Amino acid sequence: MGSSSAMENWGLIVYTRFLSQHPFATPATARYTKRSLMCHEIAHQWFGDLVTADHWGQEFLHESFAAYFQNIANLLFQESNDDDE
Repeated sequence: MGSSSAMENWGLIVYTRFLSQHPFATPATARYTKRSLMCHEIAHQWFGDLVTADHWGQEFLHESFAAYFQNIANLLFQESNDDDE
């Protein structure tokens, strides 16, 4: 998995201990980081494993969709982050 904290496969997402043991600055930061990473990896399962490009030259689409849905999830849950601070 390298420096990343998670890796998605067709039927399984594997997270490193970083998510459960990292001393985040605040509980809100911890929730934001965990949610962001989970949404990113779930998006990879859909737009990379189940629905995939037919050529390696289009690989950027997988990461683009994952980043897009990661940002959408963070915007949807932004209000709950604001309540904690």
